[in-house]
Amino acid sequence: MLRKFVIAALLISVLAGSNQIVYAESGSASVKECLEKTEKCSESKSTDSKEKTELQGAPTLSAGDIVKMIFAFLLVIGLLFALLKFVNKKGRLLQKNKVVQNLGGTNVGSSKSVQVVKVGNQLFIIGVGENVQLLSEITGQGKQQLLTQYDEQQKNEGEYKVVLPSFLEKLTSKKEEKFSHSFQQLFQREMNEMKIKRQNVLKELERNKKKDE
Repeated sequence: MLRKFVIAALLISVLAGSNQIVYAESGSASVKECLEKTEKCSESKSTDSKEKTELQGAPTLSAGDIVKMIFAFLLVIGLLFALLKFVNKKGRLLQKNKVVQNLGGTNVGSSKSVQVVKVGNQLFIIGVGENVQLLSEITGQGKQQLLTQYDEQQKNEGEYKVVLPSFLEKLTSKKEEKFSHSFQQLFQREMNEMKIKRQNVLKELERNKKKDE
């Protein structure tokens, strides 16, 4: 949507600065007509002089007008960037104020996924399939790293994506892929730690059963 506004503003600026009055040159009387009819010759000369005066008085595009056009165009672009930044910032603040927030996840099978959910100040790993099941809670250093990684990813994710040219989007997409890859690595590490904890709990339960026997 903002890209359309930018294109429209550019077209308006160009069209506004290119309105020049163009006059068609009317043919003057020939030499023969001038010799035969002196009055017609004098009228032709008078008409030519009027046309020259009108052409000389026609508005032209000066260097100052070009500078004003460029300044107006840059001003419109600056306002659009400021508006976009404000909207993104407002959106992030509203998202942070949500009580329940989905930070992301990954598919682990057909219609099954594992999601990281933030509830208040707590992070939980839940399994989503035929039903929703709480798998584990992320605490300590892992929680802080995950939140920091998520904030950085949201901050850099398409901040000026709507109005940036395509070649700049390619450059920023590489950076976004890097953040996404790091987030997935951190998420996978938390999943592995959760599996190890579960295995340790199962082993401890088996030991307790053997002791009771």
